[in-house]
Amino acid sequence: MENTDLQKYTNFIIDFLEPIVRVSENPENARVLLIELGYEAPSEVTAFGELGNIVGDLFDLISSIDELIESNSDDNAKKDEILLELFIKIGNAVKHLNNFNTKIQQNFAGTNFLLETDILAELPIKLVDYLIVIYLEKRLSNIHSIFIFIGIIEESYIEGTAPHNTFYKKRKIYWEKIPQLFTDPIQSLKDIFIDGDEFKFDKIIYILEQIGVSLGVFAEVNLPEIAKINAFNSSDLTTMPSFDDIRFLRFPLISDPHAELALEIYPIINTTNEKCEGIGAGLIFGSQLEIPLGDKFRLKINFSTSLLDSLGVKIDKNGNFSFINSIFSSPETLAESIQISFKAIFESLENPLAGKLLEIGAPGGSRMEIGSGSFTLGVEKKGTDANIYVELDMKDGLALISLGDPDSFIDSILANNNNMGVCT
Repeated sequence: MENTDLQKYTNFIIDFLEPIVRVSENPENARVLLIELGYEAPSEVTAFGELGNIVGDLFDLISSIDELIESNSDDNAKKDEILLELFIKIGNAVKHLNNFNTKIQQNFAGTNFLLETDILAELPIKLVDYLIVIYLEKRLSNIHSIFIFIGIIEESYIEGTAPHNTFYKKRKIYWEKIPQLFTDPIQSLKDIFIDGDEFKFDKIIYILEQIGVSLGVFAEVNLPEIAKINAFNSSDLTTMPSFDDIRFLRFPLISDPHAELALEIYPIINTTNEKCEGIGAGLIFGSQLEIPLGDKFRLKINFSTSLLDSLGVKIDKNGNFSFINSIFSSPETLAESIQISFKAIFESLENPLAGKLLEIGAPGGSRMEIGSGSFTLGVEKKGTDANIYVELDMKDGLALISLGDPDSFIDSILANNNNMGVCT
């Protein structure tokens, strides 16, 4: 066995049991751990003491393994022997966890704490689930997110009931769902995301948003555009009283800030009962380019395309898929369905050294100035409608009129003030 493999085992054990080490060292840490599991102990928590001794013995063995690794020993027989001993000690720790309710009963004997909570029945499995989920959150966040998505792990916030049950974050592993995940994965997903005759759309986009965070991409939940959400629905959803409550999810498929490739996920809603009866997903892509034009100006180009109603998929509550396949239709149909947005922006840099965007005239005479601004040319196409627009944004403008003729009527009014200015 390679030393690196042996080191992986010890690192895993150290990380996995780190919460137990903390609580075994200090009764206050043990009290905090019980709060994280939903229990407010009425007195000092001493039940973790013996478990701490077992874990301490395990860590002494790990120290011996580290010494063996540092010596660069090639004695594989010694490595196999110490690894076997390590697994035996892990088994002893797990066995102690299974009987941990006895220690809890001794710790809080004669108190209402044992009668008013489910700690005796639930604490051992709660503690094991907690250790596993915390480890996955910290060390294997991608796997953690996937397990949440497929329903193996459930995380939710539970309100406390005084005096002994506290508000806490529930972390539960559904061990019984693991076999079904392999034998009938479609039914497993339906059990997670379908409630009777309705999709749990809010749960779907929440879990996908969390997966995006774990993958390092910004999955955004936002208000939908009317044209896009109606592309997946047979009826106009704007007629629904609850339309303003509808959200969609944009899930980036790449993390490049200058390019966009994402899935947009929308609910398919029955306007009669306002229930979500399916989900729809479409592809969007685009890019952003920034071109410096010297020290004073730059040109920004934004381009995006949506294929929501030309390359999309729908999934109904029965797990049936259907495709929106205008992309395989005639060129005329494809051209009508694709939504395109193009924008070119010429702008001055907001830099004190960049100077003014425009300055006309002579010093001491009439002149016009524009401090900074931008010029935008855009094209938008939605369906058969195409719009071209121009935007002009000017800042720090100044118009100065010189009245240098002493015989003029205005000059007689302004007396010796020979300049009149207008600022914007």
